[in-house]
Amino acid sequence: MFKKSIFFFFLVLINSYKLISQTLVFAEIQGSPIISTAGWNLTGAAAIGDTGGDADIDPNELILTQNVGSSSGGIFYSQPIDLSTCYQWNAEFDFRMFDGTAADGIAFCFLDVPPAGFVSGGGVGIPGSANGIKVVFDTYDNGCGANPEIQIYNGIGYNECSVGIVKVTNTAGNLNFLRSNTYN
Repeated sequence: MFKKSIFFFFLVLINSYKLISQTLVFAEIQGSPIISTAGWNLTGAAAIGDTGGDADIDPNELILTQNVGSSSGGIFYSQPIDLSTCYQWNAEFDFRMFDGTAADGIAFCFLDVPPAGFVSGGGVGIPGSANGIKVVFDTYDNGCGANPEIQIYNGIGYNECSVGIVKVTNTAGNLNFLRSNTYN
């Protein structure tokens, strides 16, 4: 009976640890009325500010680029994260793309090393050497199918016309929300 009790206690302890370990928040941007980017690196045209169109005039938004052609910006978590140690993970963020043509979209990536430099246009800012998982909210047609669309790619580089990119297309109009004045 004593051995069964110890085993049961050990099993409960392991399961409790597993539950606790899966709720770790390791990267977060927050703050009101001014957001804090402590622990993050902003690059390119990225800046903290207010875009208008929301309910306040506080600098509580991360603006990746202004409505200017051929610009790019990004934000990267400053500490490496070993995803192989995670049983599961999720990412959650709100975004708005509006004004102008909203070309070419935004990307959320888990890369093996932070990218050096950016590309503009159809590359959605992702350099050719970037290696990892990329989730792209593509809002501009560069000749590879109806847009907007959501694309998922794992590997080196990015090209929306490449074979191997998983795409959710806008053929039924269900992705029109990607370009909206409201947060998604």
